Amino acid sequence: MLGYSNNGLEMWAYPVQILKAYRVSFRAADTTTEVDGPAILRRIAYSPESITRTYLGSDFIVREKLFVPLDEPGAIISYDVESNRPLDIVVRFAPVLDLMWPASLGGQENQLGRRVVLVCSLGTNSPIYSNHRLCGYHRPR
Repeated sequence: MLGYSNNGLEMWAYPVQILKAYRVSFRAADTTTEVDGPAILRRIAYSPESITRTYLGSDFIVREKLFVPLDEPGAIISYDVESNRPLDIVVRFAPVLDLMWPASLGGQENQLGRRVVLVCSLGTNSPIYSNHRLCGYHRPR
């Protein structure tokens, strides 16, 4: 994983770029207005094992932990939410699935579409919503 908070993250499994422009926004459940993640990003904490980005909304706090295991393939992004009401986490990214230059010589391309949207909703079984579940994804046309 690499990138900047304003442009979104890129994810690679060398030499393949898996996705780019990974960004989050937040929406109170049962509403349509989203709060853009980079606009409320207040802190980035770096440690040897992970990076934690803290988003501070008017009535919620979300901690996004970015972690890449040393002994397993893949990356883990987890969200810890403090809120008094349900909160949806909307994740947007553009799939790439292309080889890194110069391995991409020969004109490889993909037809996955321009962007994918994931919506993660939190459970409603406690006063502080902490259970995560993925509701679904949408590929805008």
